[in-house]
Amino acid sequence: APFLPALEGNTVAHEVVDMITDRAWQYNAPLQAVSKAEVLRELAQPIDELCPGRPAEEVERALAFLVEQGMVEVAGDQITVPARFQQVDKAS
Repeated sequence: APFLPALEGNTVAHEVVDMITDRAWQYNAPLQAVSKAEVLRELAQPIDELCPGRPAEEVERALAFLVEQGMVEVAGDQITVPARFQQVDKAS
């Protein structure tokens, strides 16, 4: 993905963008909006003792970083991926 170098060293932002892209891209469909509340809720859930849940403040900071980098847009409860990323070759 074209934005991965910008995420290097920012684990939380990487987790957030992974979750958003998993939900935003559906095979042969336009990009979908993602619920910010859903992202916050899911990332708050611990996976195991090595992967504790993320505090909402940490996820909010990661989202702010992603917005600043132009990787996502946030409006109210909706997170969207900018349309320019729709043009990325899905076959790769």
